[in-house]
Amino acid sequence: MPKGVYTRTEKHKRNIKKVLRGRSLKPKTLKCLKCNHKLKEIEITSSRQKYCKKCKKEVRRNQKKIILQKFRKDNKEKAGEQRRKDRMKRRAIENNIIETFTNKEWLEKLEKTKGFCPECKKWFGVARLTLDHIYPISKANADFLKTGIKRVYTIKDVKPLCLSCNCKKGGNFA
Repeated sequence: MPKGVYTRTEKHKRNIKKVLRGRSLKPKTLKCLKCNHKLKEIEITSSRQKYCKKCKKEVRRNQKKIILQKFRKDNKEKAGEQRRKDRMKRRAIENNIIETFTNKEWLEKLEKTKGFCPECKKWFGVARLTLDHIYPISKANADFLKTGIKRVYTIKDVKPLCLSCNCKKGGNFA
């Protein structure tokens, strides 16, 4: 008999049958619940697996979306504030600027306008006013690329404007 080959004895085979007690020796063929794709033995990571790798990613992504939507619906104020913070932080990193004012300071500045745009003097409501950088971010980023110094924005360097006024201003100085 070649070295490393193991043959089972009859006693060993009987012990295996006792342990299995009616369980089939063939592994169950699992199917993905979403696409009905038969899972191969190499794809199976646990006995509770319900989806193939492709569908599993999609299902998890959808579950995260549902959880986020529920949170945003239940906590509208918190979720809006958090999104605004995240968006401002991401823009600051992308455009090589430093914003030293807090969200609380910005909200106070918004409340002072009472929903009126300082440029066109029309009422839009506090929620529809946008943050305008007096010294444009595009110019600050260009300065950073030339000098290597990041521009610091304080609460005095920003003002609330309606979307149309903010778009008209564009990359010009106010």
